[in-house]
Amino acid sequence: MRTTREVGTWLVAAMLLAHTALALAQNRTLTVKQAVDDRPEMRLALLIGNAGYSRNDTLPQLKNPSNDARDIADALKKNGFGRVTVVIDADYRTMREAISKFGDDLRAAGPQAVGLFYYAGHGVEHAGNNYLIPIGTRIGSPKDLEFDAIDAQRVLAYMEEAGNAVNIVVLDACRDNPFPQLNKFRSSAHAGGLAQMRAPTGSFIAFAAAPGQKASDGEGRNGLFTQHFLESLNQPNSNIDAVFTRVTAGVTDKTSRAQVPWKQSSLTNDFYFRPKDALAGMIDPKELARIEEEKKQLEIEKARLDEQRRAEDERLERQRRMADAEERRLRLERQKQREEEEKRNKRRTVNIPITP
Repeated sequence: MRTTREVGTWLVAAMLLAHTALALAQNRTLTVKQAVDDRPEMRLALLIGNAGYSRNDTLPQLKNPSNDARDIADALKKNGFGRVTVVIDADYRTMREAISKFGDDLRAAGPQAVGLFYYAGHGVEHAGNNYLIPIGTRIGSPKDLEFDAIDAQRVLAYMEEAGNAVNIVVLDACRDNPFPQLNKFRSSAHAGGLAQMRAPTGSFIAFAAAPGQKASDGEGRNGLFTQHFLESLNQPNSNIDAVFTRVTAGVTDKTSRAQVPWKQSSLTNDFYFRPKDALAGMIDPKELARIEEEKKQLEIEKARLDEQRRAEDERLERQRRMADAEERRLRLERQKQREEEEKRNKRRTVNIPITP
């Protein structure tokens, strides 16, 4: 039969073994986790939604871009983007200042930063360039675009200058042909659509529609492209390619191929909107499942040993209390015996005769 000391020693050893095994199982993914968790990555986003055009702008008002920008911003915040700026119904100066500040913030964030620029509103292609149309803009000729609209290439230029790791541009900007008068100019090759852009290394660009197509403004709260983007962000596997492949499939099916989103990428590494998904993407699923099951079993064993230790501690505590009570009883009994002995001695002293 084990002594109390032996039982305690055995329990301590068992606990140490369980903790060591659990640590080993967890450390099997340590190298991969460090690539995801320990990377000093900051995620920044600038979102512009221009909807409030008017007749003074020679442009029709749009229904959803302000909702689109706000809703995508909320989704990005839930997916690890710590600095998110939303600009609604921006004029030319406001757009330029917001994009310039975004570039400065990206540069200050360091080479591991992730930058995302999202634009919803009117846009047009001319001479191979994509122009984002501010609120309050009147376009009468192609030359007006150069001075009164924002060249989307400017955003990529700021991103390239910042030298950060990942740059993402999402343009839901060819919702119709806002300037039919530009069709007569040969340089407007894709009236109603946007053109391919010159993207620096580490960039991903998503367009709501292919060249020659226009993007639906949607029937509900969001434009069709943004609606599917939001839905895709909530689905498993947040790898950027998987996210926009689902968007393309959904929009293409919904419009019977009248609108086909497209993308261009020069990313050199996988990007996940949810950083934790990167871990699953870097380990074989079967191995990851086996490790998780092993961790689960070890945690169950640890809980069992913890309960056994608590039960042993309670038993030892009961024994201690019983030993203390027995010691008090013996002490009181010895005290009582001493007192009785003293009384007997006193009686004997009183009964001793005194002789003269």
